[in-house]
Order: sequence, then C-alpha cells, then structure tokens
Amino acid sequence: PGKVPIHMQKTIQSTFVATALLAGISSAQVGPDVVTFRVGETIGGGDATSHYSTVPGEEAYSFATVSCNIGNATLDWYSNSHNHPVIAQNMFRLKNGRFEQLGQSFLKHGFCALSQAGCGACQATNCDTLGLGCADTYGSGLNDGRGGGRKSEISSTTGFHNTETGPTGGTNRGRVIVPTSEMDQSDPGNAAAAYFIESEYIALDDHAAGNAANNASYRKMNVTGSMSLTGIGSTVVGDPAIKAWQAEDAGVVVTEIANIDEGGPGVHGYFFVAYRATDNGDGTWNYAYAVQNHNSDDAGYSFAVPASATASLTDVWFTDVDFHSGEPYSNTDWSFSHSGGEAKWASTTTPSQNANGNALRWGTMYSFGFTANGAPEAGTADLTLYTVGLGDVLTAPIEGPGDGGPTQIGSGLCYCHSLISACGNIDNTAGCVNSSGGGAKITAYGTTSIANDDVVLSISGAPANKVGMWLSGTNSVQIPFRDGNLCVGGSTERMELTSTNGLGEASSTSSIVTEANVLVPSTRYFQIWFRDFTGPCGTGSNLSNSVEVNFTL
Repeated sequence: PGKVPIHMQKTIQSTFVATALLAGISSAQVGPDVVTFRVGETIGGGDATSHYSTVPGEEAYSFATVSCNIGNATLDWYSNSHNHPVIAQNMFRLKNGRFEQLGQSFLKHGFCALSQAGCGACQATNCDTLGLGCADTYGSGLNDGRGGGRKSEISSTTGFHNTETGPTGGTNRGRVIVPTSEMDQSDPGNAAAAYFIESEYIALDDHAAGNAANNASYRKMNVTGSMSLTGIGSTVVGDPAIKAWQAEDAGVVVTEIANIDEGGPGVHGYFFVAYRATDNGDGTWNYAYAVQNHNSDDAGYSFAVPASATASLTDVWFTDVDFHSGEPYSNTDWSFSHSGGEAKWASTTTPSQNANGNALRWGTMYSFGFTANGAPEAGTADLTLYTVGLGDVLTAPIEGPGDGGPTQIGSGLCYCHSLISACGNIDNTAGCVNSSGGGAKITAYGTTSIANDDVVLSISGAPANKVGMWLSGTNSVQIPFRDGNLCVGGSTERMELTSTNGLGEASSTSSIVTEANVLVPSTRYFQIWFRDFTGPCGTGSNLSNSVEVNFTL
C-alpha cells in the first residue's frame, strides 16, 4: 500500500513487432503469451472491419482480430469455461492536440482456436489450445459486440471469469458505439483528426505467466465520407493505443507503470500515463494528459498533476468513454479542483459509496487538460486507485504548470472584421492582416491600479524588426487608417516608440500611467501603430486591434 516508488514502476518498450513475430518463436516468452497480431485486418493484411449506421446519431463498429501465441507453451482456449481468452475493442481520436477514447465494445469470448500460419512456425494443436507460433482469427462479424459479454465480469489482472452476460438495449447494443458527430468528416476538425482502433486479449494462463503487458495492439484508420473505416498501415503489435499519440507527435511522453503484484506474485496491473505541453506563444501553455488502464482491476479513482497555486488554469476539460448496453458502471464525469499545488480530477464517488462508480476501469482511457499561464515544470503525477482504498497511489513523471506569469487584464476590441477593414485584409481575431501573414494582437498585463503603475502592453503577430508607436485614447473608435483601423480616439496620446523583434513581438517599457496621462480612475484604450512597407495595401503602415483597461485607484 501507499505510493509505489518510481524505480519499481516498469517503463517497458513494446517488445514485439510484426517483423519479429514472423521470425518464429526463437525469442519466445516463458509460458503462453498471446498478442493481438492484427486488428481491423486479416492475417494477410487486408482491411476487415464492419460499420453499422442504421441508428440515427450513432456509428457502430466491430473489427476482425488475429491473435498469436509468441510464448513457449500452449495457450488455453477451452470453450464454456474460464480458460479461454476474451477480446476487447476500442476506438480513439487525436484532434486539436487531445487524444481521447471515443467508444468501447462488449467482449468476444473465444472458442475453438485455429492453428493458422502467418505469425511464426506454427506448432498446431487441437482447438482447445493455441499452439506455439500459431495464429487464430475472428472476423469482424464474429467480434460484433452484440454477441459479447460484459467487461465488468472479467478480472482483467488475472484473466479469471465464469459468467457471460450479453448486452441489452437497441440495435447497436454491445458494439463500439460512437456519436456520429465525432466521426462526421464534413466537420473540418474531424477531417483533420487521426483515428485509431485497438483490440486487447485477456487470458488466464497468459496473465499467470506475467505476460499481460503486451496484449493490446492498435492500428491507424482512415474514416471515409460515409464513416466506414479503412486501414492506414499495419497493426502496431504489442502497444496499446495511447502510444499512437506519441507516434503522431514526438513531443508526447508516455510512461508505463505497474501496479506491482496486483493479481499475485509477478501478476501486475498496468497503466499508461501520457502528456503533452504546448507553448501557445502568448504567455500560456496547453496541457493535455491521458491515462489508459490496460488491465488493472483496482481501476483509477483520481488523477493529479503538479500545478502551482499562482498559475491561472482556464479551459479545463475532461473526457471519458461511456459504458453502455447494461454495463453497471456510472458515466458521471469526474470533478476538478486546483489547490495545494496540484490540479486534480476525481470520481464523484468512493468505492464504499458506489462500487460501480465511474472509475478508470480496465480497457478504457480518460483524458484531461487545461490552459495555464505557467510554463512547464517537471513533477510527479499521482494516480489514486479505486477499489483497494484511497491510500494506494501509483506515480509517474509528468510536467505541469509552474508559477503563473503576469496576469492578463483588459479586453480586446476593434478586431479587423469585414465591416471595418480598410482594404479587405481581414483578421477576425486581431488587427488587419499585415505582411507577416496575420494580424497584430495587443495584450495588457499587470493590475488596473494607478498606484501600482505596473501595466505592460505586449504585441504579437506584427512584422519582424519594425518600428512602432504605442497609442492611447479615451474613446474606442473604428476608423480605416492606412492598411488597418484606428481604434483609439477622444483625448489621445502618442506614447513611447518601440521595435518588434525577429518574431514580430514587442512590449512597452515606460510607465503606461504617465504615458497615457491617467490621473484619476478612468477607461483607456491602447493599440500599436507600426511600419509595414510591404503590407497588403501598400500604404507603409498598419495597426493592431485595441485593448480596453479600466484603471482604478
């Protein structure tokens, strides 16, 4: 009990890939060892998926799987007993920097293993076992979750099960069910997203031999206009789908952690923790996290990352994957808190309150994130377990936001939309388009106190290495001027000169209170006017949008 030290947590790379499997069983694991050799494809590499689209608002799927025994002992495959594998199927999406699980299926219960060639030198047996180096295939129709059993009936850590309760509900019961809106390729965000499918085998004797870490594999998929699936490349053997995020983005860090001896000596439960911190270039960072429960019965109760108390966290998000078709588990979203130097998402119930509460169950992945004004700092993530008590915690190295930067104040105004553009060079989020290819955007940091006199104006998106001048006024106006729009009026002040750097950025250095002649509590409007000899309209200069600051004593 308690925290498991980092040195006891295995960071294990994928041991087997298809090329190694084809070499035979010379590198066999001790005991039986089943891997998902193909998912969504035949043993020869052809696509093999089913798409069910008759229910409005839903897309449902099932995938063919090919398993392979890469161990040095036969794998039990006895029908009508607990000594046969079960097969889980999942779907994931990488969109806008977030890696999320879209759907999960009920379990296919294995029966009568074939002795197919294709993944090694097959030593054939009868269909009660899967021989050494042998493959077994279930087509997408046989893997249709409508004929499957609940995940909740399986001990995912040991592989033991003795019941099989079928799904309840409508036409798509038990299948990998995804809302149509998450797949619709007419949505530009979905069209630019990457999709992945995963299958995982759970088998009693495989787990008892300590070989459960490599049982899941994934494959990247293309989504057609009709939302059917076609494969992109071959199955990545022995890696769970969370590693697809890292394969798509080298900035992603993935750590495998083991819940040591969860199912007995040498029988571990496994989780994967992944994260990505992205600099937005405006003093903020996007933090995205994902945790996948590979096969832990203990499940996850909460996930916490280091986050400085002075960091401002915005756009906090959480996504899980729905249980359906009669699975007893709750779908209530986890709660969020930011205190004590950590950002934490947690189930809304404890095991004593609800044994079927929404925990991070086996074969599922939950995703988390926020935007923060603190730069990434190395720390430790805490994954608190659900079913064995709230004192048991696994840890993983992670990055979270450190001390927050300057506080942003004021609100942006006078963006260059079509009604006020001087010459058609429109940018709806900043000033009119300049020679950098976008509009310049102004931000104010500090406090609104005249006495503090700590306001700093910052500009981004301007042309590089150009002279500019900060402007202020008592009124907000919208007047076409040169290549852009003059946004400050009334009693105006020409403030300090500045120069943009090689990235088109600049910040004020003089006292804004003095420069803008702010003597009493009042509202001021600020923007920057800068040289731009190669701008789209050819007048030689342009402006940012404006920002409004309400000064107080």
